[in-house]
Amino acid sequence: MRIGMWLVLAPLLAVVGAFVVATYLPQTVRWLWRLPSYWADSLPCPSGHPNPVASRWECGDCHGQYMGWVGKCSVCGSTDVEWFPCEVCELAVVLPWRRFD
Repeated sequence: MRIGMWLVLAPLLAVVGAFVVATYLPQTVRWLWRLPSYWADSLPCPSGHPNPVASRWECGDCHGQYMGWVGKCSVCGSTDVEWFPCEVCELAVVLPWRRFD
């Protein structure tokens, strides 16, 4: 009885597994491609200017000023940062871990 059940379920599980791989493989590849920029000391703006990720920031939630990493406010703990302006040209520097394309 159990062997018959597995003979019926095995093709169904294979189809579900193939669907999961096909759905999440492109996202995983993009994440792995961006992985080196997650630990970078600076991020380039669209014009190519380097911008430090550890500097003085103003939190968008509590409006507190803090020194540190752009991704987390040391005053209120907010992690809602998605971008910051370039120091040179003011274009938006999108944080690589916030891109969902």
